[in-house]
Amino acid sequence: MCLTINLTLLRLWYCFKLFNLVIVSVAWSFQIWKKLLSFLTIFIQGKEEVADRKRLELSAGSCSDHIMLVNAFRRWEEVRVNYAMEDEFCWEYFMSKSTLKMIDNMKGQFCELLHDIGFIQSRSCKDEAANRNSDNHALIKAALCAGLYPNIAKVLPSPGFNKHTGRPKKPKIVAVPHGRVELHLKSVNAQETNFPSKWLLYHTKIKSSSVFLHDTSAIGPYPLLFFGGEISLLSDEGHETICIDKDIRFHAPFQTANLVKDLRKELDKLLESKIEKPGATEWSSSSTEGRIMKAITDLLSTRGGEEDDRDEETPPAERKKDQHYRHDRYQNWRN
Repeated sequence: MCLTINLTLLRLWYCFKLFNLVIVSVAWSFQIWKKLLSFLTIFIQGKEEVADRKRLELSAGSCSDHIMLVNAFRRWEEVRVNYAMEDEFCWEYFMSKSTLKMIDNMKGQFCELLHDIGFIQSRSCKDEAANRNSDNHALIKAALCAGLYPNIAKVLPSPGFNKHTGRPKKPKIVAVPHGRVELHLKSVNAQETNFPSKWLLYHTKIKSSSVFLHDTSAIGPYPLLFFGGEISLLSDEGHETICIDKDIRFHAPFQTANLVKDLRKELDKLLESKIEKPGATEWSSSSTEGRIMKAITDLLSTRGGEEDDRDEETPPAERKKDQHYRHDRYQNWRN
């Protein structure tokens, strides 16, 4: 991933007011890319079952390794001012203090770079103005989608129960468009049987005994619509169907796709203007860019997950009425 692309993405994440938390995930990804870290270095090996439970605890039911990392880093930042508490926290959660500090240093370097070229107003990644949406997990995952697409896999439910454990069978995971894969054993999603969405975002794919996905997050279709590839429309057995790069499909009214296309164009123009003339995003409802950002943020926050994938279970007439209502809610940005 070249530096130019990363600067554009960082500008996007700053616009969405997620800067500190998404920067953590970016720094983490770069460390993997540079082979300075692997997934196991942050969680020290030994007592693996306990460590697995601690990772799940930190993921807070998000079905996301990225959110798990963000939560871990945030907890560490809270206790690091006290050496004893910091050591206790790292011991309890099987963390490497040196690795966390490396990520923190890299995060600081990103902030310095972006401040020096005028993309952000403060040298601090914790600047309140840049982090107003830092608790919005759906929006964080959507922002990560902008950086990781097209690394997408589909979740295919497996009916029935495992005869040895009595638990529901784990779903099959298919990388788009490459085929069957497995989730890395240390992922918080490795043993998940009930994903909230049909889609997974992943950082990298590595082949060993099988092809494993590393660092995954369940993600709904709306982030894919906003930050994925080319959108096309078709009819599938009478259902209005949206396709992204031909391989990703879901049922939704065509007007939803047209709304997203319009908002994507407006977001592209906004990013171009911010690159040409760096400055803070105006979030006031009286400004055009404020209305655009609020419409996108609201859409990704309320539709960024899971219920979209279950729309197929809703009676068509009821689903269509509900979807038209949702569409109308996000038209205010035009006014």
